[in-house]
Amino acid sequence: MINIRQPELLDEKKFIDRFWGRVNKNTGTDCWEWTGKVDKDGLGKYHIGLMRLNAHRYAYYLTHKDLPTRSRHKCGNRLCVNPEHIATDYAEIAFYKRKEHGSKLDEATVKQIRAEGALGKQGRMGSGNLGVMAKKYGVSISTIHAILKYDTWKKTS
Repeated sequence: MINIRQPELLDEKKFIDRFWGRVNKNTGTDCWEWTGKVDKDGLGKYHIGLMRLNAHRYAYYLTHKDLPTRSRHKCGNRLCVNPEHIATDYAEIAFYKRKEHGSKLDEATVKQIRAEGALGKQGRMGSGNLGVMAKKYGVSISTIHAILKYDTWKKTS
C-alpha cells in the first residue's frame, strides 16, 4: 500500500458513496467509466480530504483493500474503474504496457530469440550476435539481452 496522508478517510461511507456516484456501470461494455474529474493524461481523479487519488486505484482499493503504487488498465480504457480491469502485479503491468504500446514481440518471437542466442554454461551469450539480433527483430540490444537472461518475458520458455 502506498503512503497516504489520511488513510482513515479511505473507508468513510460518505467518500465511498460519493465515489460510486461518479461511476457509470451502464456503458454497454464491462468497463465502468469514471464521470468525475479527469487529468491531462485522461485518468480519473478523485479527492478525499487532502489526498488526490487516481479513480481506478481507489476503486481497486475499495474492492481489495490494497491501494497499489503502480497499475495499468487491462482494457485500455483510461476512464475505466472496474477493479477487475486493473492490473497491479509487475508482470501483468508489463504485459498490458507492451500491449498498449504495440510491442514488436510476441511469445513465438521471444522463443526464437532465445533459441538463436542461447546462454552458455558460463553465462556468455551463445552463437547469436546481440547487435545483429536486435536489428533483425527491430528492438534494442538491451531488450535482446534481457530476454536471453530471462529478465523479461519470464513466463515464456
